[in-house]
Amino acid sequence: MSIEIIPAILEKKFSAVKQKIKKIEPYVKWVQLDIMDGKFVANITWNNPADLKKLKTDLNLAAHLMIRQPHLYLAAWLSQKNVKRIIIHREKTELTLVKDE
Repeated sequence: MSIEIIPAILEKKFSAVKQKIKKIEPYVKWVQLDIMDGKFVANITWNNPADLKKLKTDLNLAAHLMIRQPHLYLAAWLSQKNVKRIIIHREKTELTLVKDE
């Protein structure tokens, strides 16, 4: 069993997100972007997935959406090339989750 450390980035500006990604790029395969809207949680962070088009990286990105109605924003996040995983809070979505039997 191998252990993988996935750092999380929580920043108010995309320039800071970009800078931190560049610093950790040589050491990891994944990074988690913590996205907050000031409604689901009190804090507000950078939250514009279109900015990722300006990011040159081979890292896999996970977007942790700590926002209200995250289901409304899934397509915008998943349309970005490096976003491979979305983390949402079930209690804040209207998605119907289906369990495989």
